[in-house]
Amino acid sequence: MECNIAKLNFLFVGFKLTGLFSEYSNLIPQGLREIKQKDHLINDRLDKTVILYEPCKGEDHKIGFFYIGYIITKEQSLLSEELEVIRINGNYVFSTGIIDQMADIYSNINSWISENGYKPIWPDTLYIEIYEKPLESEITWKEAVQVYLPIVD
Repeated sequence: MECNIAKLNFLFVGFKLTGLFSEYSNLIPQGLREIKQKDHLINDRLDKTVILYEPCKGEDHKIGFFYIGYIITKEQSLLSEELEVIRINGNYVFSTGIIDQMADIYSNINSWISENGYKPIWPDTLYIEIYEKPLESEITWKEAVQVYLPIVD
């Protein structure tokens, strides 16, 4: 898997979900079902699912949060209270694969960062997964994904 560096600068709008890290494989499809019922609340969006993750900070860190939503093409003044807007702006190392390669993608990016002398921003910045097509609540594990991990500018 090849890694590259990208400067990301976009507005994300989505829904925040919280739960046990060990249950993310169930929580994410559940979250996708919920946002499919509410995605009409988000206008001017790209047709890609974006998931932002709080990284797990260690064995004692059991409960985390993540956001599921979209990149928006212009700021929106009228948003539902349940939606959150997050500005993504920084340098990231990224790699592409499919969902069932996710552990390898993350491992590869972390190794590449270390081997190439970059400093990760961890654990203070969200990890980003961008799916080229909207994710359905029934994940096939073959969906294409780009994973972005933040590095110091």
